[in-house]
Amino acid sequence: MPEASTGSESWTTFSRSAATVHPRWIDVLSGGRATLGIGAAWNEYEARSLGIPFPPIAERFDWLEDALEPCRRIWSDDQSRFVGKRFVAERPLNRPRA
Repeated sequence: MPEASTGSESWTTFSRSAATVHPRWIDVLSGGRATLGIGAAWNEYEARSLGIPFPPIAERFDWLEDALEPCRRIWSDDQSRFVGKRFVAERPLNRPRA
């Protein structure tokens, strides 16, 4: 199962990657068993080994919350401005779409 992390990748890279893959391709390749898992990180040893910051849980959830809302907007074609605790997305969009 492919994974992406908002700690090592930007939310833009993650959301565009997830949105660009055509749902039919995923369905065919996975036999209808594909899922998208999103979390706030749990493996401190792995993160530190890769040079990825591992802040306290509350801060990781803040990052996750700030990453998910623009993703939701990109996936639903909502281009309205997003202002989070960590960053601002003036116009979240995914062009060209799959």
